[in-house]
Amino acid sequence: MSPRQSFSLLLLFLAVMLCSAGYGATFLLTDHFRQFGGNEIQTGWTLAGAAAGTLIGVPAVGWLAPRHGPVALASLGSLILAIGFALLAALESLSFVTVICGVLIGLGWGAFFLSAPMSLSERVNDTNRISWFMWLGAAQMTAIGGGPIILNLLRARYGFTTGTVFASIAVCAAFAACLCGIFGVLFARPAQSIKPAGNWLRSLGPLSQTSSIYPIMMVFLGACIFTSLLTFQSSIAKTAGFDPSLFYLAYTATVVVGRFTLAPIASRSQPDLAAIVLLTIMSMGVAIALMQGTSLVMFVSAAICLGIGYGLVYSVIQTQVVNDAPIEHRGAALTWFVLAYFAGVFGFPIVGGWIIVGFGTNFLLWTLLALALLELALAVWAKQARAHLAQQVPKSSVLR
Repeated sequence: MSPRQSFSLLLLFLAVMLCSAGYGATFLLTDHFRQFGGNEIQTGWTLAGAAAGTLIGVPAVGWLAPRHGPVALASLGSLILAIGFALLAALESLSFVTVICGVLIGLGWGAFFLSAPMSLSERVNDTNRISWFMWLGAAQMTAIGGGPIILNLLRARYGFTTGTVFASIAVCAAFAACLCGIFGVLFARPAQSIKPAGNWLRSLGPLSQTSSIYPIMMVFLGACIFTSLLTFQSSIAKTAGFDPSLFYLAYTATVVVGRFTLAPIASRSQPDLAAIVLLTIMSMGVAIALMQGTSLVMFVSAAICLGIGYGLVYSVIQTQVVNDAPIEHRGAALTWFVLAYFAGVFGFPIVGGWIIVGFGTNFLLWTLLALALLELALAVWAKQARAHLAQQVPKSSVLR
């Protein structure tokens, strides 16, 4: 890879960080709505609108990428994201506009977070894809966890309102659109690129016959856990008497350190085993959060386990969903993977908000622990399924 191409990838990773910081900003939604008399339920409805937006954005990329290229769609997604946050910043009262903002944010994210890894995937090969996905995931997870820390600092030290914060995110997303355009110019799309998912709906049948179906189900469960622990951390931490920023700081620091220390080990390890170990650590994190009480050590430990487990396993299973799929269905596999991710990220908070308001944070944590154990079970079943498929068919025909 030439220096010019390497530099262009840095621009793509920076764009991912800027847009991911926008996802981190949604953790402030509850605080934003409280000044208008709202609560976690309004947050849930806004993110439900975002879930609906992803149902448009993700499939649109699957259909349009073959003609226009994923880079152009990543730029467009960033711009739509900017518009959604700009409208959210201008909000003066609770109304149906909050759902519209959510739809725009989901549409933008759905387009961007499928287009970005698709743009990267078609420019690398099977051998180094997991390493590049690790770095892409590092940029994404660092900004998601670090965004709330920086934004809360701006609020506490410089008097930023949540509206000002959302306006700043809109500017960042617009800048990310420019970076994506530069990336596309500096690193041209290969002539023999991976074909995106033109018939992604029809591809679910063939994909269900391969091991790719397991990462798709697993990412949905992981997203439900991740989004709940971060989106509702202000409520969870308040119950225990802690500052939620401490959870975000511990999570982000763990993700950053983990990418430099543990990620190389995970990328060289057997992916199935790595996924099982990482999901076990993530499950331990949820269990610790459930038992933390007023213990600061356990509060931080839960964030660290989430940073190690979820922070690293996402890239592992993202690589599996691509490599396990037949070449003609790889774009579709990535489309379903991202769609499942956003279904959990934006769809589950409405359930989580209802659980907190109706039953309390402890009941939510019990629910998340059950989901974590189910995802761990899927990882074990996936390992057995890959071993079985390897015995039934040549490796080159399915598990490439």
